[in-house]
Amino acid sequence: MGKTGDSSDAKKAAEKIARKKAKQEAKDAKKEAKRRKKEEKHLKKAARKQQQQETPDRSSNNNIPEDDGHVQDSVFHHKKIVSTVSILPSAMGNTKVAVESALRRMLLKYVDNVGVVMSFRNIEVISNNGNGMLLWSLPFINFKVRFDAVVFCPIRGSKVGFGCGYLRMCLLGLCVCHCS
Repeated sequence: MGKTGDSSDAKKAAEKIARKKAKQEAKDAKKEAKRRKKEEKHLKKAARKQQQQETPDRSSNNNIPEDDGHVQDSVFHHKKIVSTVSILPSAMGNTKVAVESALRRMLLKYVDNVGVVMSFRNIEVISNNGNGMLLWSLPFINFKVRFDAVVFCPIRGSKVGFGCGYLRMCLLGLCVCHCS
């Protein structure tokens, strides 16, 4: 009976040591994850700072993107954009629809100092209480609008993977994926 008790005590001691070891490993893994997260945050901050130094002054441009402070590890960014939209007088029956239609024409196209506009929402006309302006004796009525957009705007050092969707004589279609 003495031998059985000894082996039982040895088993319990081994289990206790194994539990302590597992607990310590979990603690170490948590610390490592926290350290990695802090390091990634620091690298993102440094990349953002470098991008701001390389980006030209946008104060003279009509499109003024503002980062909403939400850091992403992607090449897609949420921006608040202020832009001027020009519509024809015939579209004045429903200004909101006309402005939205003009913004839809910006989708999937490169916009200077912003990037490629992928989607938009929260459209707000901010010029003269919703009134447009005529400029340079052109027939268009110009409205200053603010909207939230998702833009494709990779920074230097971003890795972008893509596949060729289709290839024609003068056209190449790319499918972007695996962005980091």
